[in-house]
Amino acid sequence: MDDLSKSGTKKSSLEESQHAEKRTRKEKGHNFTPRWFDLTEEVAQTPWGDLEIYQYNDNSGSIDDVDVKSTEFNPWQYGNLAME
Repeated sequence: MDDLSKSGTKKSSLEESQHAEKRTRKEKGHNFTPRWFDLTEEVAQTPWGDLEIYQYNDNSGSIDDVDVKSTEFNPWQYGNLAME
C-alpha cells in the first residue's frame, strides 16, 4: 500500500509541474509544439468534447544520429518552476 501512496504523490507532483509549465507558457505567449507529432485536420467526437488528432511525423531521425551522451535529458521546457 505504501508504494501506491508514493506513486500517487509522485503522479500529483508531476501533473502540478506540467500545469505550472503550461501556465508559464501561456503567460509568456509561447505555444507548445509537439516535436514528433503534427496536428491533422481530423477531430474525433468524444463524450467529453472534441479531440484533436495528431499524427507521428518521423522527424526524430535515427537513434544512431543522436549523440545521447552529449544531450542532457530535460522533459521541462522552462526548468524547475518550483524554484522560481
